[in-house]
Amino acid sequence: MNEPYIFILGGYDLGIMAPGRCSSWMNNDCPGGNSAIEPYIAGHLMLLCHAQTVKLYREKYKPYQKGQIGIVLISHWFVPYSKRQADVKAAQRALDFMYGYMHALPAVNTVNTSILTDSKANLTSERNGKFIGNPTGFSMFYVYPRGLKNLLVYTKQKYKNPTIYITECGISYTNITTIKQGTNDPQRVDFYRRHLLAVKHAITDGVDVKGFFPWSLLDTYEWASGYTQNFGLIYVDRADKLKRYFKKSALWFKKFLQ
Repeated sequence: MNEPYIFILGGYDLGIMAPGRCSSWMNNDCPGGNSAIEPYIAGHLMLLCHAQTVKLYREKYKPYQKGQIGIVLISHWFVPYSKRQADVKAAQRALDFMYGYMHALPAVNTVNTSILTDSKANLTSERNGKFIGNPTGFSMFYVYPRGLKNLLVYTKQKYKNPTIYITECGISYTNITTIKQGTNDPQRVDFYRRHLLAVKHAITDGVDVKGFFPWSLLDTYEWASGYTQNFGLIYVDRADKLKRYFKKSALWFKKFLQ
């Protein structure tokens, strides 16, 4: 299962993805839903489906395919706004909601609902007017390689050092209209250089990282953003029969792998 947080958040909390459910105070366009409860019900059911799929694979296919199966989770790394205990706890709480909820999903009842009330942490991408990292094409994403290393080390310490495959790591830019613009991406080269170095440092610290996959090979269709977000190592000219052109980042990655 790939990034359940995204379609749970979009489909049952914000109401901006299928099936478009949420509370009216979250989005007046939602035909129905409960943003405080339904995301947890959806997460619970998705875990049950995932468990059945894993069971099926391990019993029927793994004996001869010798493959592995897991779940793909997405998360920011949250940094306390200050050293105040309240900020430290808020950062941990935010991480638990985005990353840890699949590990310890609460049963949904009136008692838990009251406990969850007002437990949301206030989030910001800046401190004293300075962003945590350089902005990207997505307003919620900033370049912060240290966060990747910290999240990997946290996963090792919190979840008994599982084998990790980084299945998506990339950066997007918008308003790309020409081949020259699309293929000249030194920022992406710098992004991968710094993030791969962060992964190396995590491995040195004992994290069991087995793979790293750039996101993505081609400029792809990105959820509600369509083709406006350019994540690829290869530029796709949609005005000329989908011709493909290597970006500088693709050539850099080729050299890196060699």
